[in-house]
Amino acid sequence: MASNRPPTEPSPGVPPSAGSAMPGESAPGDGLTGGAATGGAATGGARRARVHVVDDDALSRKLLIKLLGFHGYEVTASPSAALARVALCAEVPDAVLLDLQMPGESGLDLLAWMRSQLTLARVPALCVTASVPQAERERIQAAGFAAFVPKPITPPSRLLQALHDVLAGRSGA
Repeated sequence: MASNRPPTEPSPGVPPSAGSAMPGESAPGDGLTGGAATGGAATGGARRARVHVVDDDALSRKLLIKLLGFHGYEVTASPSAALARVALCAEVPDAVLLDLQMPGESGLDLLAWMRSQLTLARVPALCVTASVPQAERERIQAAGFAAFVPKPITPPSRLLQALHDVLAGRSGA
């Protein structure tokens, strides 16, 4: 049976037939997680926090999917803002990680669109992009990003802590 679902990328190590990263489906464990978790902490069977990654760089997407999946997040991903719009309309995540500089629409453009959508207006977005000048960081904060995490993400705990804080209602753009 054909699916009308938008193309997204499955978590590494999980066959596409498992439907691990398709919007509207729960991602089964990828062999790396130890059970249901929200924000990387075991919650006794509670729903895992859903995070959507938008990055045009395939390696960055793959690393973010693997890192977040390892820490218990349910992860979907899109390689462009256009495909992200489709995926975000299909299933509203708990948070979105956006690269700023992508071909076509930028992460700032996608965030502005999200803020104009009733179902997505309150979804926190974290800016995950190459280091930018202070003036650009001020523009990122003014645009409504909940946090800014520069690439390369070193150490990975920096991103995990920012995501945890944003999901807990504490922002730090």
